[in-house]
Amino acid sequence: MNFRHTTSYIALAGSLLLTAIPAVAQTATDSPATPAQAKVEADAQTAFAAGDTAKTVSDDMIVVTGSRIQRPNMTSAAPITSVTAQDIRAQAAITVEDVLNRLPQVSPDSQQTYQDSDGRQRIKLRSLGFERTLVLVDGKRLGTQNGQDVGIIPPSLLERVDVLTGGASSVYGSDAVAGVVNFILKKDFEGIQLDGNYSFYNHENKDTIVSPLARANAFEAPRGLTNDGGRSDVTLTAGTKLFDGALRVSGFVNYRQANDVPYDARSSSACQLVQTGKDGPLSCSLSTYSPSGYISPRSGANSGVGYVNDPAGTRSFVPYGAGAGNAANPYDGYSYQREFERYTAGGFVSAKIAPELELYGSGIWFRDRSVNPYPTRVYSYTAYGDTPYQVNCNNPFLSTSQASTICGAQAGTSALAPLDVRYRFNDLPFSPDVYLNKGIRATAGIRGTVGEAWTYDLGGVFSRNQQDITFGNFADFDRVNRSLNVVSVNGTPTCAATVSGSTRPVSRSTRSARARSADRSPITCSPRAVAPRPASPNCGTSCRR
Repeated sequence: MNFRHTTSYIALAGSLLLTAIPAVAQTATDSPATPAQAKVEADAQTAFAAGDTAKTVSDDMIVVTGSRIQRPNMTSAAPITSVTAQDIRAQAAITVEDVLNRLPQVSPDSQQTYQDSDGRQRIKLRSLGFERTLVLVDGKRLGTQNGQDVGIIPPSLLERVDVLTGGASSVYGSDAVAGVVNFILKKDFEGIQLDGNYSFYNHENKDTIVSPLARANAFEAPRGLTNDGGRSDVTLTAGTKLFDGALRVSGFVNYRQANDVPYDARSSSACQLVQTGKDGPLSCSLSTYSPSGYISPRSGANSGVGYVNDPAGTRSFVPYGAGAGNAANPYDGYSYQREFERYTAGGFVSAKIAPELELYGSGIWFRDRSVNPYPTRVYSYTAYGDTPYQVNCNNPFLSTSQASTICGAQAGTSALAPLDVRYRFNDLPFSPDVYLNKGIRATAGIRGTVGEAWTYDLGGVFSRNQQDITFGNFADFDRVNRSLNVVSVNGTPTCAATVSGSTRPVSRSTRSARARSADRSPITCSPRAVAPRPASPNCGTSCRR
Protein backbone atom coordinates (compact mmCIF):
# COMPACT_ATOMS: atom_id res chain seq x y z
CA MET A 1 0.00 0.00 0.00
CA ASN A 2 2.76 2.43 0.86
CA PHE A 3 4.41 1.81 -2.50
CA ARG A 4 1.21 2.57 -4.41
CA HIS A 5 0.67 5.80 -2.46
CA THR A 6 4.23 6.93 -3.11
CA THR A 7 3.88 6.22 -6.79
CA SER A 8 0.67 8.21 -6.95
CA TYR A 9 2.29 11.19 -5.22
CA ILE A 10 5.22 11.19 -7.63
CA ALA A 11 2.96 10.93 -10.65
CA LEU A 12 0.79 13.79 -9.34
CA ALA A 13 3.87 15.90 -8.70
CA GLY A 14 5.11 15.21 -12.21
CA SER A 15 1.82 16.23 -13.79
CA LEU A 16 1.77 19.50 -11.81
CA LEU A 17 5.33 20.27 -12.85
CA LEU A 18 4.53 19.61 -16.50
CA THR A 19 1.87 22.29 -16.37
CA ALA A 20 4.41 24.72 -14.95
CA ILE A 21 7.33 23.97 -17.28
CA PRO A 22 7.66 27.56 -18.64
CA ALA A 23 7.97 28.91 -15.10
CA VAL A 24 10.57 26.28 -14.21
CA ALA A 25 12.57 27.08 -17.33
CA GLN A 26 12.59 30.79 -16.45
CA THR A 27 13.69 30.12 -12.84
CA ALA A 28 16.50 27.67 -13.47
CA THR A 29 18.30 28.74 -10.31
CA ASP A 30 15.55 27.29 -8.15
CA SER A 31 16.56 23.94 -6.72
CA PRO A 32 14.15 21.03 -7.28
CA ALA A 33 12.16 19.87 -4.31
CA THR A 34 12.33 16.12 -5.06
CA PRO A 35 14.34 13.78 -7.32
CA ALA A 36 11.25 13.31 -9.43
CA GLN A 37 11.00 17.06 -10.02
CA ALA A 38 14.70 17.16 -10.94
CA LYS A 39 14.16 14.49 -13.61
CA VAL A 40 11.16 16.31 -15.06
CA GLU A 41 13.08 19.60 -15.19
CA ALA A 42 16.04 17.94 -16.95
CA ASP A 43 13.76 16.37 -19.56
CA ALA A 44 12.05 19.68 -20.16
CA GLN A 45 15.33 21.54 -20.67
CA THR A 46 16.51 18.84 -23.14
CA ALA A 47 13.28 19.16 -25.09
CA PHE A 48 13.57 22.97 -25.35
CA ALA A 49 17.21 22.71 -26.41
CA ALA A 50 16.32 20.22 -29.13
CA GLY A 51 13.56 22.51 -30.37
CA ASP A 52 15.92 25.47 -30.61
CA THR A 53 18.45 23.39 -32.53
CA ALA A 54 15.83 22.23 -34.99
CA LYS A 55 14.95 25.84 -35.81
CA THR A 56 18.56 26.62 -36.76
CA VAL A 57 18.72 23.81 -39.35
CA SER A 58 17.99 24.97 -42.87
CA ASP A 59 14.72 23.79 -44.34
CA ASP A 60 16.48 22.41 -47.47
CA MET A 61 18.98 20.28 -45.49
CA ILE A 62 18.45 16.51 -45.31
CA VAL A 63 19.94 14.70 -42.32
CA VAL A 64 20.54 10.94 -42.82
CA THR A 65 21.22 8.71 -39.83
CA GLY A 66 22.53 5.12 -39.98
CA SER A 67 24.21 3.55 -43.01
CA ARG A 68 23.41 1.41 -46.01
CA ILE A 69 24.48 -2.15 -45.18
CA GLN A 70 25.99 -3.95 -48.16
CA ARG A 71 23.78 -6.83 -49.24
CA PRO A 72 24.14 -9.20 -52.25
CA ASN A 73 20.58 -8.30 -53.27
CA MET A 74 21.76 -4.78 -54.12
CA THR A 75 23.56 -6.03 -57.24
CA SER A 76 21.85 -9.38 -57.92
CA ALA A 77 19.12 -9.84 -60.50
CA ALA A 78 17.63 -12.75 -58.51
CA PRO A 79 16.66 -12.70 -54.84
CA ILE A 80 19.36 -13.95 -52.47
CA THR A 81 18.79 -15.09 -48.91
CA SER A 82 21.68 -14.25 -46.60
CA VAL A 83 22.44 -15.72 -43.20
CA THR A 84 24.81 -13.41 -41.36
CA ALA A 85 27.40 -14.12 -38.69
CA GLN A 86 25.07 -12.56 -36.13
CA ASP A 87 22.32 -15.01 -37.08
CA ILE A 88 24.73 -17.93 -36.77
CA ARG A 89 25.93 -16.84 -33.34
CA ALA A 90 22.34 -16.42 -32.16
CA GLN A 91 21.58 -20.03 -33.14
CA ALA A 92 24.69 -21.40 -31.38
CA ALA A 93 25.02 -23.89 -34.24
CA ILE A 94 27.60 -26.67 -34.09
CA THR A 95 27.40 -27.65 -37.75
CA VAL A 96 26.64 -25.75 -40.94
CA GLU A 97 23.65 -27.95 -41.65
CA ASP A 98 22.07 -26.76 -38.38
CA VAL A 99 22.23 -23.21 -39.77
CA LEU A 100 20.82 -23.92 -43.22
CA ASN A 101 18.14 -26.44 -42.28
CA ARG A 102 16.13 -23.56 -40.78
CA LEU A 103 15.69 -21.97 -44.23
CA PRO A 104 12.50 -23.00 -46.05
CA GLN A 105 14.27 -23.46 -49.41
CA VAL A 106 16.74 -25.93 -47.90
CA SER A 107 15.57 -29.53 -47.55
CA PRO A 108 16.81 -30.95 -44.24
CA ASP A 109 19.64 -33.36 -44.89
CA SER A 110 21.23 -33.63 -41.47
CA GLN A 111 23.70 -36.40 -42.25
CA GLN A 112 25.13 -36.31 -38.75
CA THR A 113 21.79 -36.75 -37.06
CA TYR A 114 20.04 -39.64 -38.72
CA GLN A 115 20.69 -43.34 -39.05
CA ASP A 116 22.13 -45.15 -42.04
CA SER A 117 23.95 -42.12 -43.48
CA ASP A 118 27.62 -41.88 -44.36
CA GLY A 119 28.42 -38.97 -42.03
CA ARG A 120 28.91 -36.33 -44.73
CA GLN A 121 26.99 -33.07 -44.59
CA ARG A 122 25.47 -32.11 -47.92
CA ILE A 123 22.93 -29.50 -48.97
CA LYS A 124 19.74 -30.02 -50.96
CA LEU A 125 17.73 -27.09 -52.29
CA ARG A 126 14.08 -27.57 -53.26
CA SER A 127 14.41 -31.33 -52.58
CA LEU A 128 16.10 -31.77 -55.97
CA GLY A 129 19.12 -33.57 -54.54
CA PHE A 130 22.59 -32.44 -53.62
CA GLU A 131 23.78 -33.27 -57.17
CA ARG A 132 21.75 -30.31 -58.41
CA THR A 133 22.86 -27.89 -55.70
CA LEU A 134 26.12 -26.04 -56.32
CA VAL A 135 28.13 -25.28 -53.18
CA LEU A 136 30.76 -22.54 -53.27
CA VAL A 137 33.27 -21.21 -50.77
CA ASP A 138 34.16 -17.58 -51.44
CA GLY A 139 32.78 -17.97 -54.95
CA LYS A 140 34.71 -21.15 -55.80
CA ARG A 141 33.53 -24.74 -55.77
CA LEU A 142 33.73 -26.60 -52.50
CA GLY A 143 34.66 -29.78 -54.38
CA THR A 144 33.07 -32.45 -56.54
CA GLN A 145 29.31 -32.81 -56.30
CA ASN A 146 29.39 -36.38 -54.99
CA GLY A 147 32.35 -35.84 -52.68
CA GLN A 148 31.39 -32.54 -51.11
CA ASP A 149 31.13 -32.16 -47.35
CA VAL A 150 30.13 -28.76 -45.97
CA GLY A 151 31.21 -29.97 -42.55
CA ILE A 152 34.66 -28.77 -43.59
CA ILE A 153 33.49 -25.24 -42.72
CA PRO A 154 33.38 -24.28 -39.02
CA PRO A 155 30.32 -22.11 -38.26
CA SER A 156 32.45 -19.73 -36.18
CA LEU A 157 34.49 -18.90 -39.31
CA LEU A 158 31.50 -17.82 -41.41
CA GLU A 159 31.02 -14.19 -42.37
CA ARG A 160 27.72 -14.99 -44.04
CA VAL A 161 25.97 -17.58 -46.21
CA ASP A 162 24.23 -16.57 -49.45
CA VAL A 163 21.52 -18.83 -50.88
CA LEU A 164 20.33 -18.30 -54.46
CA THR A 165 17.46 -20.47 -55.71
CA GLY A 166 16.30 -18.63 -58.84
CA GLY A 167 18.00 -18.47 -62.22
CA ALA A 168 21.29 -19.94 -61.00
CA SER A 169 21.64 -22.54 -63.76
CA SER A 170 21.86 -19.84 -66.44
CA VAL A 171 25.12 -18.71 -64.85
CA TYR A 172 26.57 -21.84 -63.26
CA GLY A 173 25.16 -24.58 -65.51
CA SER A 174 23.24 -27.78 -64.74
CA ASP A 175 25.02 -28.28 -61.42
CA ALA A 176 22.99 -25.35 -60.11
CA VAL A 177 19.51 -26.35 -61.29
CA ALA A 178 18.28 -26.29 -57.69
CA GLY A 179 20.36 -23.25 -56.75
CA VAL A 180 23.67 -22.07 -55.32
CA VAL A 181 24.91 -21.83 -51.74
CA ASN A 182 27.94 -19.59 -51.27
CA PHE A 183 29.86 -19.59 -47.97
CA ILE A 184 31.77 -16.38 -47.29
CA LEU A 185 34.59 -16.93 -44.79
CA LYS A 186 36.38 -14.53 -42.47
CA LYS A 187 39.85 -14.21 -43.96
CA ASP A 188 41.03 -10.69 -43.08
CA PHE A 189 41.74 -11.45 -39.44
CA GLU A 190 44.28 -9.86 -37.13
CA GLY A 191 45.04 -11.01 -33.59
CA ILE A 192 44.03 -14.14 -31.67
CA GLN A 193 40.47 -15.25 -30.99
CA LEU A 194 39.07 -18.27 -29.17
CA ASP A 195 35.44 -19.25 -29.79
CA GLY A 196 33.71 -21.89 -27.71
CA ASN A 197 30.21 -23.29 -27.83
CA TYR A 198 28.59 -26.03 -25.76
CA SER A 199 24.99 -27.15 -25.70
CA PHE A 200 22.91 -30.10 -24.57
CA TYR A 201 19.31 -31.22 -24.51
CA ASN A 202 17.30 -30.73 -21.34
CA HIS A 203 14.20 -32.83 -21.93
CA GLU A 204 11.29 -33.72 -19.69
CA ASN A 205 10.02 -37.19 -20.58
CA LYS A 206 6.31 -37.57 -19.96
CA ASP A 207 4.01 -40.45 -20.74
CA THR A 208 2.55 -40.25 -24.24
CA ILE A 209 0.29 -42.48 -26.29
CA VAL A 210 3.39 -44.55 -27.06
CA SER A 211 4.44 -45.21 -23.46
CA PRO A 212 1.89 -47.85 -22.31
CA LEU A 213 2.20 -49.74 -25.60
CA ALA A 214 5.98 -49.81 -25.30
CA ARG A 215 5.93 -50.99 -21.69
CA ALA A 216 3.52 -53.78 -22.60
CA ASN A 217 6.29 -55.15 -24.82
CA ALA A 218 8.98 -54.53 -22.19
CA PHE A 219 10.45 -51.72 -24.30
CA GLU A 220 12.08 -48.88 -22.41
CA ALA A 221 9.81 -45.83 -22.05
CA PRO A 222 11.65 -43.27 -19.90
CA ARG A 223 10.10 -40.79 -17.51
CA GLY A 224 11.46 -37.67 -15.87
CA LEU A 225 14.06 -35.05 -16.67
CA THR A 226 17.07 -36.05 -18.73
CA ASN A 227 20.16 -34.18 -19.89
CA ASP A 228 21.91 -35.70 -22.89
CA GLY A 229 23.20 -35.06 -26.40
CA GLY A 230 26.03 -32.76 -25.35
CA ARG A 231 27.69 -30.94 -28.27
CA SER A 232 30.81 -28.82 -28.22
CA ASP A 233 32.58 -26.59 -30.73
CA VAL A 234 35.94 -24.89 -30.12
CA THR A 235 37.78 -22.73 -32.67
CA LEU A 236 41.13 -20.98 -32.30
CA THR A 237 41.77 -18.31 -34.93
CA ALA A 238 44.94 -16.24 -35.37
CA GLY A 239 46.08 -13.78 -38.01
CA THR A 240 48.48 -10.94 -38.72
CA LYS A 241 49.30 -8.29 -41.30
CA LEU A 242 52.86 -7.60 -42.43
CA PHE A 243 54.57 -4.97 -44.59
CA ASP A 244 51.92 -2.33 -43.97
CA GLY A 245 49.13 -4.76 -44.72
CA ALA A 246 50.53 -5.95 -48.04
CA LEU A 247 50.90 -9.51 -46.69
CA ARG A 248 48.03 -11.05 -44.73
CA VAL A 249 48.22 -14.45 -43.07
CA SER A 250 45.59 -16.18 -40.91
CA GLY A 251 44.76 -19.68 -39.77
CA PHE A 252 42.38 -21.64 -37.59
CA VAL A 253 42.00 -24.94 -35.75
CA ASN A 254 38.54 -26.31 -34.98
CA TYR A 255 37.23 -29.23 -32.93
CA ARG A 256 33.60 -30.39 -32.90
CA GLN A 257 31.99 -33.26 -31.04
CA ALA A 258 28.52 -34.61 -30.30
CA ASN A 259 27.16 -37.40 -28.11
CA ASP A 260 24.61 -39.97 -29.13
CA VAL A 261 20.88 -39.47 -28.46
CA PRO A 262 19.09 -42.79 -29.11
CA TYR A 263 15.41 -43.15 -29.88
CA ASP A 264 14.70 -44.88 -26.60
CA ALA A 265 15.94 -41.82 -24.68
CA ARG A 266 12.63 -40.12 -25.46
CA SER A 267 9.23 -41.28 -24.29
CA SER A 268 7.66 -40.17 -27.59
CA SER A 269 9.79 -42.63 -29.60
CA ALA A 270 9.87 -45.66 -27.31
CA CYS A 271 8.57 -47.68 -30.27
CA GLN A 272 7.18 -47.18 -33.75
CA LEU A 273 3.37 -47.11 -33.78
CA VAL A 274 1.53 -49.16 -36.40
CA GLN A 275 -2.17 -49.42 -37.19
CA THR A 276 -3.58 -52.36 -39.14
CA GLY A 277 -6.64 -50.50 -40.42
CA LYS A 278 -8.58 -47.28 -40.33
CA ASP A 279 -9.49 -46.38 -36.75
CA GLY A 280 -7.98 -49.68 -35.66
CA PRO A 281 -6.02 -50.23 -32.46
CA LEU A 282 -2.45 -48.99 -32.18
CA SER A 283 0.45 -51.30 -31.48
CA CYS A 284 4.24 -51.26 -31.50
CA SER A 285 6.29 -52.37 -34.47
CA LEU A 286 8.03 -55.63 -33.54
CA SER A 287 11.23 -57.39 -34.58
CA THR A 288 11.69 -61.15 -34.87
CA TYR A 289 15.25 -60.78 -33.53
CA SER A 290 14.20 -61.80 -30.06
CA PRO A 291 16.58 -61.92 -27.09
CA SER A 292 14.96 -65.29 -26.29
CA GLY A 293 15.69 -66.61 -29.79
CA TYR A 294 13.32 -66.84 -32.77
CA ILE A 295 12.82 -70.27 -34.39
CA SER A 296 10.79 -71.05 -37.51
CA PRO A 297 10.77 -74.58 -39.04
CA ARG A 298 11.06 -74.78 -42.81
CA SER A 299 9.59 -78.25 -43.22
CA GLY A 300 6.90 -80.43 -41.71
CA ALA A 301 3.56 -79.49 -40.24
CA ASN A 302 4.88 -76.34 -38.55
CA SER A 303 6.70 -74.96 -41.60
CA GLY A 304 6.68 -71.18 -41.59
CA VAL A 305 5.29 -70.85 -38.04
CA GLY A 306 7.24 -68.51 -35.77
CA TYR A 307 8.23 -69.48 -32.24
CA VAL A 308 10.50 -68.19 -29.52
CA ASN A 309 12.12 -69.99 -26.63
CA ASP A 310 9.89 -69.57 -23.62
CA PRO A 311 11.25 -66.49 -21.76
CA ALA A 312 10.32 -68.27 -18.53
CA GLY A 313 13.02 -70.88 -19.25
CA THR A 314 10.77 -73.95 -19.54
CA ARG A 315 12.73 -75.29 -22.55
CA SER A 316 9.65 -75.15 -24.74
CA PHE A 317 8.53 -72.98 -27.61
CA VAL A 318 5.84 -70.33 -27.34
CA PRO A 319 4.25 -68.52 -30.30
CA TYR A 320 6.10 -65.45 -31.50
CA GLY A 321 4.29 -62.19 -30.75
CA ALA A 322 4.04 -59.22 -28.46
CA GLY A 323 5.12 -59.50 -24.88
CA ALA A 324 8.05 -59.21 -22.53
CA GLY A 325 11.02 -61.32 -23.66
CA ASN A 326 9.28 -62.23 -26.90
CA ALA A 327 9.57 -59.76 -29.79
CA ALA A 328 12.20 -57.00 -29.82
CA ASN A 329 12.22 -53.34 -30.78
CA PRO A 330 13.44 -53.05 -34.41
CA TYR A 331 14.68 -49.50 -33.84
CA ASP A 332 17.03 -50.19 -30.94
CA GLY A 333 20.28 -48.37 -31.64
CA TYR A 334 18.74 -45.82 -33.97
CA SER A 335 19.62 -42.24 -33.08
CA TYR A 336 18.17 -38.77 -33.14
CA GLN A 337 21.74 -37.52 -32.99
CA ARG A 338 24.69 -39.65 -33.93
CA GLU A 339 27.97 -39.67 -32.08
CA PHE A 340 30.64 -37.88 -34.10
CA GLU A 341 34.00 -36.16 -33.72
CA ARG A 342 35.51 -33.76 -36.26
CA TYR A 343 38.86 -31.98 -36.55
CA THR A 344 39.36 -29.13 -39.01
CA ALA A 345 42.36 -26.89 -39.68
CA GLY A 346 43.13 -24.34 -42.36
CA GLY A 347 44.90 -21.18 -43.37
CA PHE A 348 44.60 -18.17 -45.69
CA VAL A 349 47.28 -15.98 -47.24
CA SER A 350 47.21 -13.00 -49.60
CA ALA A 351 50.01 -10.79 -50.90
CA LYS A 352 49.35 -7.47 -52.63
CA ILE A 353 52.18 -7.13 -55.14
CA ALA A 354 50.82 -3.93 -56.69
CA PRO A 355 47.63 -1.88 -56.48
CA GLU A 356 46.33 -3.85 -59.46
CA LEU A 357 47.72 -7.28 -58.55
CA GLU A 358 47.17 -9.61 -55.57
CA LEU A 359 48.17 -13.23 -55.04
CA TYR A 360 46.07 -15.40 -52.73
CA GLY A 361 45.77 -18.97 -51.51
CA SER A 362 44.04 -21.10 -48.91
CA GLY A 363 43.99 -24.65 -47.59
CA ILE A 364 41.57 -26.59 -45.35
CA TRP A 365 41.95 -30.11 -43.95
CA PHE A 366 39.35 -32.12 -42.04
CA ARG A 367 38.82 -35.51 -40.43
CA ASP A 368 35.41 -36.71 -39.26
CA ARG A 369 34.47 -39.92 -37.48
CA SER A 370 30.87 -40.92 -36.81
CA VAL A 371 29.30 -44.11 -35.49
CA ASN A 372 26.07 -46.02 -36.11
CA PRO A 373 25.51 -48.63 -33.37
CA TYR A 374 23.38 -51.74 -33.89
CA PRO A 375 22.42 -54.63 -31.60
CA THR A 376 24.61 -57.71 -31.91
CA ARG A 377 22.65 -60.43 -33.70
CA VAL A 378 22.70 -63.71 -35.54
CA TYR A 379 20.81 -63.00 -38.74
CA SER A 380 18.16 -64.89 -40.63
CA TYR A 381 19.45 -67.17 -43.37
CA THR A 382 17.64 -64.85 -45.81
CA ALA A 383 20.42 -62.29 -45.17
CA TYR A 384 22.84 -64.71 -46.88
CA GLY A 385 20.77 -66.43 -49.55
CA ASP A 386 18.00 -68.99 -49.99
CA THR A 387 19.44 -71.95 -48.10
CA PRO A 388 18.01 -72.35 -44.55
CA TYR A 389 20.04 -73.27 -41.53
CA GLN A 390 19.94 -76.91 -40.42
CA VAL A 391 19.70 -78.49 -36.98
CA ASN A 392 20.10 -82.16 -36.12
CA CYS A 393 16.98 -83.66 -34.59
CA ASN A 394 18.93 -85.36 -31.77
CA ASN A 395 20.53 -82.11 -30.65
CA PRO A 396 21.03 -82.34 -26.87
CA PHE A 397 20.10 -78.69 -26.47
CA LEU A 398 16.57 -79.46 -27.75
CA SER A 399 13.94 -80.69 -25.35
CA THR A 400 11.58 -83.42 -26.48
CA SER A 401 8.77 -80.95 -27.23
CA GLN A 402 11.11 -78.62 -29.10
CA ALA A 403 12.51 -81.45 -31.23
CA SER A 404 8.96 -82.57 -32.08
CA THR A 405 7.98 -79.04 -33.11
CA ILE A 406 10.93 -78.74 -35.51
CA CYS A 407 11.42 -82.32 -36.73
CA GLY A 408 8.04 -83.99 -36.27
CA ALA A 409 8.32 -87.76 -36.56
CA GLN A 410 12.11 -87.54 -37.05
CA ALA A 411 12.64 -86.11 -33.55
CA GLY A 412 15.48 -87.91 -31.74
CA THR A 413 17.21 -89.05 -34.93
CA SER A 414 20.34 -87.69 -36.60
CA ALA A 415 18.29 -86.24 -39.47
CA LEU A 416 18.86 -82.56 -40.30
CA ALA A 417 15.80 -80.31 -40.29
CA PRO A 418 15.80 -76.94 -42.10
CA LEU A 419 14.88 -73.93 -40.02
CA ASP A 420 15.34 -70.22 -39.59
CA VAL A 421 17.11 -68.89 -36.48
CA ARG A 422 17.34 -65.28 -35.31
CA TYR A 423 18.95 -64.09 -32.10
CA ARG A 424 19.63 -60.77 -30.49
CA PHE A 425 22.29 -60.77 -27.78
CA ASN A 426 21.38 -57.98 -25.41
CA ASP A 427 24.16 -58.99 -23.06
CA LEU A 428 26.81 -58.07 -25.64
CA PRO A 429 27.89 -54.54 -26.66
CA PHE A 430 26.36 -53.00 -29.73
CA SER A 431 28.18 -53.63 -33.00
CA PRO A 432 29.08 -50.28 -34.60
CA ASP A 433 29.39 -49.18 -38.21
CA VAL A 434 32.17 -46.59 -38.28
CA TYR A 435 32.37 -43.88 -40.97
CA LEU A 436 35.67 -42.04 -41.38
CA ASN A 437 35.61 -39.05 -43.74
CA LYS A 438 38.73 -37.02 -44.39
CA GLY A 439 39.85 -34.64 -47.08
CA ILE A 440 41.69 -31.52 -48.12
CA ARG A 441 40.75 -28.46 -50.17
CA ALA A 442 43.29 -25.96 -51.54
CA THR A 443 42.85 -22.83 -53.66
CA ALA A 444 45.29 -20.44 -55.32
CA GLY A 445 44.93 -17.59 -57.72
CA ILE A 446 45.58 -14.04 -58.77
CA ARG A 447 43.15 -11.11 -58.75
CA GLY A 448 43.10 -7.38 -59.12
CA THR A 449 41.62 -4.44 -61.00
CA VAL A 450 41.89 -3.07 -64.51
CA GLY A 451 41.17 0.62 -64.53
CA GLU A 452 38.29 1.78 -62.39
CA ALA A 453 35.49 -0.35 -63.82
CA TRP A 454 36.92 -3.86 -64.28
CA THR A 455 38.10 -6.56 -61.91
CA TYR A 456 39.58 -9.98 -62.60
CA ASP A 457 40.06 -13.18 -60.59
CA LEU A 458 41.91 -16.17 -62.04
CA GLY A 459 42.25 -19.16 -59.74
CA GLY A 460 41.82 -22.87 -59.25
CA VAL A 461 40.60 -25.39 -56.67
CA PHE A 462 42.05 -28.76 -55.68
CA SER A 463 39.81 -30.99 -53.58
CA ARG A 464 40.18 -34.59 -52.45
CA ASN A 465 37.84 -36.48 -50.15
CA GLN A 466 38.22 -40.03 -48.85
CA GLN A 467 35.68 -42.15 -47.05
CA ASP A 468 36.52 -45.33 -45.14
CA ILE A 469 33.66 -47.45 -43.81
CA THR A 470 34.17 -50.22 -41.26
CA PHE A 471 31.06 -52.32 -40.89
CA GLY A 472 30.39 -54.27 -37.74
CA ASN A 473 31.19 -57.98 -37.84
CA PHE A 474 28.74 -60.19 -39.71
CA ALA A 475 28.22 -63.73 -38.44
CA ASP A 476 29.48 -66.33 -40.90
CA PHE A 477 26.77 -68.60 -42.28
CA ASP A 478 28.86 -71.78 -42.01
CA ARG A 479 29.82 -71.08 -38.42
CA VAL A 480 26.20 -70.51 -37.42
CA ASN A 481 25.26 -73.79 -39.13
CA ARG A 482 28.03 -75.70 -37.34
CA SER A 483 26.91 -74.33 -33.98
CA LEU A 484 23.42 -75.77 -34.64
CA ASN A 485 24.69 -79.27 -35.41
CA VAL A 486 25.53 -80.53 -31.90
CA VAL A 487 25.71 -84.11 -30.67
CA SER A 488 26.21 -85.71 -27.27
CA VAL A 489 29.60 -87.31 -26.68
CA ASN A 490 29.59 -89.17 -23.37
CA GLY A 491 26.98 -86.72 -22.13
CA THR A 492 28.92 -83.65 -23.27
CA PRO A 493 27.36 -81.48 -26.01
CA THR A 494 29.96 -81.27 -28.81
CA CYS A 495 29.85 -79.82 -32.28
CA ALA A 496 29.45 -82.54 -34.88
CA ALA A 497 32.12 -80.85 -36.99
CA THR A 498 34.62 -81.45 -34.20
CA VAL A 499 33.70 -85.13 -33.95
CA SER A 500 34.06 -85.64 -37.69
CA GLY A 501 37.27 -83.59 -37.83
CA SER A 502 35.86 -81.17 -40.39
CA THR A 503 36.28 -78.04 -38.27
CA ARG A 504 38.28 -75.43 -40.12
CA PRO A 505 38.71 -71.65 -39.82
CA VAL A 506 36.17 -69.81 -41.93
CA SER A 507 36.52 -66.09 -42.52
CA ARG A 508 33.48 -64.02 -41.80
CA SER A 509 31.66 -63.02 -44.94
CA THR A 510 31.02 -59.44 -45.81
CA ARG A 511 27.53 -58.07 -45.62
CA SER A 512 25.50 -59.09 -48.63
CA ALA A 513 23.57 -56.67 -50.77
CA ARG A 514 20.42 -58.58 -49.91
CA ALA A 515 21.05 -58.08 -46.21
CA ARG A 516 21.60 -54.36 -46.72
CA SER A 517 18.30 -53.96 -48.55
CA ALA A 518 16.31 -55.83 -45.89
CA ASP A 519 16.28 -52.96 -43.40
CA ARG A 520 13.05 -52.70 -41.39
CA SER A 521 11.36 -55.50 -43.36
CA PRO A 522 8.98 -57.86 -41.53
CA ILE A 523 11.57 -60.65 -41.80
CA THR A 524 14.85 -58.83 -41.20
CA CYS A 525 14.36 -55.76 -39.06
CA SER A 526 17.88 -54.46 -39.63
CA PRO A 527 20.57 -55.59 -42.05
CA ARG A 528 23.48 -54.46 -39.96
CA ALA A 529 26.58 -56.58 -39.62
CA VAL A 530 26.89 -58.30 -36.25
CA ALA A 531 29.39 -60.52 -34.50
CA PRO A 532 28.35 -63.96 -33.22
CA ARG A 533 28.63 -64.87 -29.58
CA PRO A 534 32.20 -65.38 -28.35
CA ALA A 535 33.70 -68.26 -30.31
CA SER A 536 34.15 -71.52 -28.45
CA PRO A 537 37.08 -73.87 -29.10
CA ASN A 538 34.79 -76.48 -30.61
CA CYS A 539 32.15 -74.55 -32.55
CA GLY A 540 32.56 -71.80 -35.09
CA THR A 541 30.24 -69.82 -32.84
CA SER A 542 29.02 -70.69 -29.38
CA CYS A 543 26.22 -73.22 -29.01
CA ARG A 544 23.34 -71.42 -27.34
CA ARG A 545 20.26 -73.06 -25.91
